[in-house]
Amino acid sequence: MAGREPFSAADFGRRFFPPAQAEVAARLRDLLAEETVVELERIRPEDRPVQDLKIDELDSLALVEFVMAVEKEYGITLPDAEMARIRTFGEVVDLVCRQRDAARTA
Repeated sequence: MAGREPFSAADFGRRFFPPAQAEVAARLRDLLAEETVVELERIRPEDRPVQDLKIDELDSLALVEFVMAVEKEYGITLPDAEMARIRTFGEVVDLVCRQRDAARTA
């Protein structure tokens, strides 16, 4: 990650995600940053939390806190089964957007 260009959260969202997901991606990056000491300015959608970002301290308690913060932020529930299949940051963004959109139409 050291050779990557750093981006602000808003620029990250706009650069790597479609307009409908850009704001969510930026906010999720901020929420994740609150749960870890890892600098996330160089994160990319395909990055995996432990393998690529070295977020070893994102233990189960921190993960639960991140999920709870996301659910509160968007008024959604992230199903455990779907969360278990998540491998990349981009997949988290996709799931949150799907759940948010489903909640809006319900």
